Amino acid sequence: MAQGAHRGTFEYDETSFMGDNPGRGWNNHIHILDLSTWSQPVTKGNAPSPRAAHACAKVGNRGYVFGGRYRDYRLNDLHYIDMDSWEWHEMSVPQQGPVGRSWHSLTPVSPDHIFLFGGFTTYRETLSDAWLYCVSKNKWQQYKHNHTQSPRLWHTACSGPDGEVFVFGGCANNLLSHQRAAHSKELLVFTVQPKSLVWFCMEAALQHRELLAASWDCLPKHLLHSLKQRMGGINALGS
Repeated sequence: MAQGAHRGTFEYDETSFMGDNPGRGWNNHIHILDLSTWSQPVTKGNAPSPRAAHACAKVGNRGYVFGGRYRDYRLNDLHYIDMDSWEWHEMSVPQQGPVGRSWHSLTPVSPDHIFLFGGFTTYRETLSDAWLYCVSKNKWQQYKHNHTQSPRLWHTACSGPDGEVFVFGGCANNLLSHQRAAHSKELLVFTVQPKSLVWFCMEAALQHRELLAASWDCLPKHLLHSLKQRMGGINALGS
């Protein structure tokens, strides 16, 4: 095995051994699923420390890892692994960025940006802040939004076709407290990229559909399909 190469480490949480429980802990392993078989690559470079409840995002051939919990601390370091060479790199971000957290989401929103939302701090605070990380500039910038009264942890997030990030589910309070967990069914929508010209054209076509619908069949099939889908959504909302 090449110098500096490794498959990662696992560190047990000594407090978790109870009865027949084999225990839990933290690791920095990478596994690959090729839709039939899992494998574990041999990596090189300075791997991130073992952790749990972190978030990952893929941009190009890089897999980014931010934050997570190690013992009683929630981290705010950022690493990426080159998925061609399987070499780890730690990003040194000089600007002030997000506080350490776990149970957050990390969503790629463009070839150059990753969106971070929510999470849980070392001091057991549930967060509602949002950040954009610029890959080319290696810079965090806080993202202002209207959901500051909707803290969230342990949620899911995905990017939409028109520059949005959709956040759903999760918990809105301290999941580790003795009070009942406040699970959320609210859908949060963040518009993090400008709308495309195609989106504006579709909005205009829908707004003036009584005048333009007779010409829709002249459109390329994929645009006509998208328009009919949008029209179906409008009709469903109006019914």
